[in-house]
Amino acid sequence: MAFRDWFQPDGTRQDLSADDLRREEKRLGIREEQAVARLQRVLTDKEEAFERGAALRSLALRRILARRFASAESEQATVERDILRIGKDLVTVRSLLTLVDGGKKPRGIGDAVADLQVSYEDDRVGEAAYRQALGEALGVPEPMHDPVAEVFRVWRALDRGEYGSVREAREALDQDPAPAAGGAAAGGEAGSRPRKK
Repeated sequence: MAFRDWFQPDGTRQDLSADDLRREEKRLGIREEQAVARLQRVLTDKEEAFERGAALRSLALRRILARRFASAESEQATVERDILRIGKDLVTVRSLLTLVDGGKKPRGIGDAVADLQVSYEDDRVGEAAYRQALGEALGVPEPMHDPVAEVFRVWRALDRGEYGSVREAREALDQDPAPAAGGAAAGGEAGSRPRKK
């Protein structure tokens, strides 16, 4: 689906039932899994082309492998954009379902339609920022704890060397799940720092 499938140009919501939304959520989940598998294949092909080229001395073969690497890099960018769009669609479905399951009739987004559509279509706007903008427009409250933002926080701390191992980072995630209020808006980068053991 695209943004116009969720909201009309005047910001009113398209007429979708809870069953329609659940079917779409399932369909999007399948598309996301397929895109992830494709991305993993592309990343493997890209690294394999680079490693083979590094091991060879033939200029002709290196040229071919360099083209394969560049092609895989371009495909990686395309697949990552697809995954971002699928993520934004899932955010939309789940936000609408949150309202329906809570017994509220989801309203439209009114005057926010243009800005929200830009956020939806702009690849520089992450899923978390789009979720926050959509939540504000729909009146969906921010979650008290965002587990996605928390996992990102721990991964970034691991990247910075704040944990000695992946296992230590994983244990810290279980021991200290800090609320990530505002972390979602920052793309999962905000949140409390991990406690060192």
